[in-house]
Formats: sequence, structure tokens, C-alpha cells
Amino acid sequence: MEIHIIIEILLASTVLMLLVVNNKAIKLLLIRHIYGSYSYNYIKYHKTIFLKNPYPPCIQDDLIVHCFNFIDINPETKVYATKSEISFGSYPFFTKLAVVKGKTIPNCFNIYKLSDKCTIKILGLKTEMFNNKIVEVYYFMNDIFFMGEYLFPDISKANCEQLIGVLEKKYNISGRISDEEFYVQDDQDSLLFFGNNGFSISIQYINNKKPYINELWDAYFKNAIKKDILITADDHKEIFSKL
Repeated sequence: MEIHIIIEILLASTVLMLLVVNNKAIKLLLIRHIYGSYSYNYIKYHKTIFLKNPYPPCIQDDLIVHCFNFIDINPETKVYATKSEISFGSYPFFTKLAVVKGKTIPNCFNIYKLSDKCTIKILGLKTEMFNNKIVEVYYFMNDIFFMGEYLFPDISKANCEQLIGVLEKKYNISGRISDEEFYVQDDQDSLLFFGNNGFSISIQYINNKKPYINELWDAYFKNAIKKDILITADDHKEIFSKL
């Protein structure tokens, strides 16, 4: 085969490859423009092209593991009542995802399409608590914020007694909390869970006031339990505003 024919074949192959790559890139840009950079369609097609997510994940394990403490409440775990409104992070429950995303740049992101009617998006922001680097995680059901969680990447730097002490003060809990696993409940259908199992600390917040959130929650998570899908197993002022 003559050298010029080989060169023409190589050039044609290169052009064809560039067209294929560019077509995928153009399609990805169109999907991002139409559906948004935090949409299920965009994330799915990005993974198809690059074989990875465009954003680092906030959680590595199954979604239901992070929701379990609000799905199946142990009747032996103490629940403390509070007259103070339970709040999480910088945004009230039922804030829209677009509002949070418009005011900050997320450090991590997950998305789960549970059904045609329900998509869970998880957005994380890096912050500090008692000089300990943590992640402030917002859970959105159909782009509505309904659950929050503080993740402690390095539990050795987390002071459990300090955290419980701030919770006692903020929510005016009478007496001393002696357990390292408990709930705090207000009269607005908000619930806080604190748990320390020696390997990780969980501080989670949820509000079930919106009827459609209850319906979607029950439809997926409670059915998941029935199907055995579940895998069991120094500034106080600044901290005060977070917990």
C-alpha cells in the first residue's frame, strides 16, 4: 500500500474520531443547557461519555443507609421535646435547590432517580465545627430541601460531649442528655437525630410536613424495607447557629 494512501486513511480515521467525540460533546452541552448541570439526564450522559460522575460524591454508601434513622425509629431511643424550631445549616426546610445552588458552589453532589415521580439530589458544602472540617449535606426530594446531615470525615477530631452540650442549650432540653443516641422533636414536624456508634457520628435533620414528601418517602423507603433492600448496620455562637 502506498504511503499516501496510508496517510489518507489515517487522516480520515482521525477526522471521523473527532466528529464522533465532538458530537458527544455537543450533545452533552445541549443536555446541560436544556436540563441543567445538576439534572439526572446530564449526569447520566456525562457518565456514558467519561465513565465517571462530573462531581465528587457526598455519600459513598447506599442512600437508604442515611435515611434509616428516620424510617424505622427505635422505640427504645429517647425522644426529647423542644419548643424551639429545629433548623439545619443556612437554609430552612423546603428551600428550592435553585436557591441554594444560586448562592454557593457545591463541593460534592449525588443524584438518585427512585422512580418516574421521585428524584433525590444531595448537595454538600464544606464547613467547620469546633475547628473540625465537616460537610454540611442537603437532601432534596424533587428539588425541595427536606433533610440535612452533618458528615464528619475524621471522627477522631469530633468532640461528642461538646456537640451534645450545644444541642442541649439550643433546644432548651431540661436535664443532662446521658445517651449518645437520641432524637429531638419540635412541634413543626421536624426531627433531629444524634448518634455516635464509635465509628461515625450522625447529626441528621428532617421535616415531613409537606404531604407529597410523605407520600414519596413512604412509597420508596418503607417499601424498600419490606423488600429487604436495607443494609443494616471555638466558636459556640457559630456552632449554635448550625446545630
